[in-house]
Amino acid sequence: MELFFQLRKTMALFFASAMVFSVQQQIEANSQQSPVNFEFKGGKIIEINLVDPTFDGHDEAVTFKISGHHGHRSLKVVSKNVPALTVENEEYELKQFHFHAPAEHKFDDVEHALEVHFVHEKEIEPGAQYPKRAVVGLLFKVGAHNEAIQEVIDLANAGEDAEHKLVPANILFSSDSRALRYLGSLTTPPYTQGVSWVVFRGIAQISQEQLNELKRLDLSHTSRPAQPLTDSAVVADSYLDK
Repeated sequence: MELFFQLRKTMALFFASAMVFSVQQQIEANSQQSPVNFEFKGGKIIEINLVDPTFDGHDEAVTFKISGHHGHRSLKVVSKNVPALTVENEEYELKQFHFHAPAEHKFDDVEHALEVHFVHEKEIEPGAQYPKRAVVGLLFKVGAHNEAIQEVIDLANAGEDAEHKLVPANILFSSDSRALRYLGSLTTPPYTQGVSWVVFRGIAQISQEQLNELKRLDLSHTSRPAQPLTDSAVVADSYLDK
């Protein structure tokens, strides 16, 4: 019996090691990883003529529910009216949004307090392992009280089964409607590539009390360090059609 348990433990360690190795292989073979540090001062932001992303339904009330487990909690769309994001003539549906503290993306090496990611997906194509994704990111600094974020906190305080209507645009859109775009990856394992990123240049505000509350409620994920922005990565500075 002791030999059986030892063998099972050895096999578990083997498969865990193989999984880590597989993820590392994917990262090494993939030059388009996220998050990144946008270097404005170094002149690495490439302005090119791309079709601007468009948002449809983000300015309407959408029903969300807390989903996930410790360290991976998000706000999942549970309503029938699902906002859509069009990037490069491809339409994606909003699935969920979540937070990272501190923020993952950086502007000229400056780290901010918080970042929200609105994750959009297409229907998975036949034979594909993952659906195509487009993620919209917004960074926050500690400052004024944020009413839209307070609605998220109130929903989380209402309990796991609570549902609440939120307007995504109230969280997303700051006064600066310019956005940086590049092709990257998810920022959590397995760091799947091919993600279309739209990162707002405007920095929103959140109070320190609200930031503390998001962390207490386990709504802020851990953050991945910035990855190299390779020469093959295309970055565009666009004005968004909201």
